[in-house]
Amino acid sequence: MKKVIEKYPRDFEGVWIPKDIYLNENLTALDKIIFTEINSLDRHKEEGGDYCYASNEYLEKYINRSQRTINYSLSKLKKLEYIKVKFENGKRRIYLNTDKIPIKNALESAKTSNEKYASSCT
Repeated sequence: MKKVIEKYPRDFEGVWIPKDIYLNENLTALDKIIFTEINSLDRHKEEGGDYCYASNEYLEKYINRSQRTINYSLSKLKKLEYIKVKFENGKRRIYLNTDKIPIKNALESAKTSNEKYASSCT
């Protein structure tokens, strides 16, 4: 894992999993992790897009699962319409289906949750 992290450096403090994904009994823990990884990499708004371009090889190495397992999870997420996959200029782009799962900024969600928790403690 250390070599993978060195090869793919990331600067983040944690992840946020949408409630609909977290509570979905049709998704395995691995499906949820892959969705969360796509969500965390889905940050190309400044480049005119809102997509993740991670390859299966990257996901395989970063999540430490076989390519077959990654393909299966991606196919399931696509079938359940949580993600949309498009090919543009010969490159795969994975888009979150925000019509099905409203994605919030993780910091915004954490702040709201902390405020609710703090107010319930008083």
